[in-house]
Amino acid sequence: MKLNNIIGLGIFALSGFINSSSFAGEKEFLCSNPGAKVSINSKQLNVRIACSREQLTQGLMNITTLAENSGMLFIFKDEQNLTFWAKNTYIPIDIAYLNNSLEIVDIHTLKPLDRTIVTSRKPASYALEVNAGWFQKNSIKVGDKIIIPN
Repeated sequence: MKLNNIIGLGIFALSGFINSSSFAGEKEFLCSNPGAKVSINSKQLNVRIACSREQLTQGLMNITTLAENSGMLFIFKDEQNLTFWAKNTYIPIDIAYLNNSLEIVDIHTLKPLDRTIVTSRKPASYALEVNAGWFQKNSIKVGDKIIIPN
């Protein structure tokens, strides 16, 4: 595994980070806001947005609680196999990897403080982190799409 592809929870993003001026459209809109309301299968979720290198680096690191129906949406410039781990993340989380069409291509559960590297099975340009069990509780699975209201 190439070190420059490791990104995510509690580690520094070495590649794939963006800023709002690096692309147009939906990603630019999302990156211009600190948070958004999204839905998956009519289930509402409040998310913080992570686009900059600093935001991607920090992620959910060092938090001790995450409100129900809340999460963090990581946004990357290009589709690629994304890699995360839970170093310095104190809560169990689920992570869904999404492609450019906002379709979930993979879901994993990460244990607190676990340094096991979790790579998306397919290229993704978004990662959505929520409390562990949220996807299962809400019957959300691979193939479902996130809707981002304008």
